[in-house]
Amino acid sequence: MSSSSPTTSQIRAQVGSIHKKSRDARVIGIRSSSGWDGAELDVVDDREYQFVQCNSVLQVREALVSRDLAQAPLVVITDLEQSDLGDDILARFAKGRLHRVRPWDVLLEHFQARKVDPSLVGKQWLASVLLQNVPPTGYPVVPSGVLDEETVWGIVLREHLGFKSARPDAQDLLEWTIDREKLSRYAASPPEMRDGVRQWVGQSSGQVGDLILRTIDAGFGQEVLPIGLVCDVVSNKAADTKAKEAAVRLERFTGNKRISTQAARAWAIAAGNVIDKLDAEGQRELSFGFLERGDRILKELHIENFSYLSEHSPSGFEQRLDRYGRRLDTVLSEKPETLPDDLVTMAEEVFAHARSRMNRERTERVKMSLRLTRWLLEKNGVEASSFEDAAR
Repeated sequence: MSSSSPTTSQIRAQVGSIHKKSRDARVIGIRSSSGWDGAELDVVDDREYQFVQCNSVLQVREALVSRDLAQAPLVVITDLEQSDLGDDILARFAKGRLHRVRPWDVLLEHFQARKVDPSLVGKQWLASVLLQNVPPTGYPVVPSGVLDEETVWGIVLREHLGFKSARPDAQDLLEWTIDREKLSRYAASPPEMRDGVRQWVGQSSGQVGDLILRTIDAGFGQEVLPIGLVCDVVSNKAADTKAKEAAVRLERFTGNKRISTQAARAWAIAAGNVIDKLDAEGQRELSFGFLERGDRILKELHIENFSYLSEHSPSGFEQRLDRYGRRLDTVLSEKPETLPDDLVTMAEEVFAHARSRMNRERTERVKMSLRLTRWLLEKNGVEASSFEDAAR
């Protein structure tokens, strides 16, 4: 079915709109090139209708004669032009004509608006989504009288796809992907709707938002958050060429769409924020599952040795501890006159890692070893004359 062909829900909505203006009409004629694939007896706005598909003038005449219009109003759906029908047939139709489906006109009634934002008019699929999901209490009245993009997308994203905001940023997107049901709803949407969502969301989330949705489209919805954690490594300024080149191999997840350094950095920051939020909410088992998957992707990309560049990777925390320990051994064997700056930097990297907050005992050992090493190096062989001096 082409995007210009009215859907069953659009036809039903058009019938309801015509009925509101012509309550006594017993026959409604609808022109549709897509035909009718709904039930022969269907209820629209608490009223039962008989629906019949007619592909010729003869079939239209037969339907008008054979159907019991006292039982329920008749809806004739045909791909014929109005000029193909005789005046006697048109005289039986509501308003004396063959109606074309105009979903946005129907929605104007629902929102009690005067006009539709021109940017929406060509997006019939968007109108169809709204008509398929009209809430029992109806849509809210548009105060300005103009049915605009902000209103429409706010309803579609919140009510149909489960977003919290009409303008989601990268972090909102990542949090949204945690819910598999929401991902399934998005995956079940037609391609034109997914394209529209990507374009709209891209306005508020930038290039990274487009990449996240492309990753979902490619079938990796559950990998979106772990990929963001991997981006913390490949976009790190301290990464060498091998780690940075791994960003190219990540593109298999994004439908071969290039991941710029800027987008990778934004993706990494958003992913880290989501992990921190999950931990703060006590959902550490859930967050650790994403962290483990991120480490597995690092291995798949053959850059697991660079895990220490990540501030969230569990293996990265172990690597930071190992790097500090190895350097500490060297310092103690070489016994320089002062504490080396790089040893202090490595200790600070351990403290800065997100896992240090959950491994306080190990972190405290690093702090203690740093203090003791500083003391050992700076006393320069001078023996304390008393216990008090030694304590100082």
